[in-house]
Amino acid sequence: MRVSKAAGRGQPFAGAERVCALYHLHRATRVADQLYDAAYRPLGLRATQVFLLVLIRNLQPVPLKRLARAALLDPTTLSRNLRPLQKPGWVKLMPGDDRRVRVARLTSAGARQVRLAYPAWRASQAHVAGRLGKKKLRQLVGGLESLVDTLRGGPRGMQARPPKSRRNAS
Repeated sequence: MRVSKAAGRGQPFAGAERVCALYHLHRATRVADQLYDAAYRPLGLRATQVFLLVLIRNLQPVPLKRLARAALLDPTTLSRNLRPLQKPGWVKLMPGDDRRVRVARLTSAGARQVRLAYPAWRASQAHVAGRLGKKKLRQLVGGLESLVDTLRGGPRGMQARPPKSRRNAS
């Protein structure tokens, strides 16, 4: 990987945008979010909301701690993202078997939203597959799954430790 000559002259990050994984992942995520958000907009939904509704439907009843792990969200962000799904009555939070644990459930109205969102998802998927090709789309999805597993410490989703900085390394 080649970084610009400016980096060699003491300009940190000069040219890094050409080789930075995070930079390219952010760009790709923004473009994909815009595409899927536009498809879900007539339903009053965003892609992140559809993702959570489907995840809850697939795991329900799901303790919030497990849902946060599955969504790769911290508990505070999960709570913030669940509020707009609770307000119209699509998701209900209730005590679990252990009253200290809260679980999320999709309501019948939430299940209806998932059914309504499905054609928009299929159309978006078809658009991506049409532009990228089905084989490249499968490779992309496989590569992203592998990236998540690798950076999270394996398929079980164990938390990856950030690399030690050179200053702190002993």
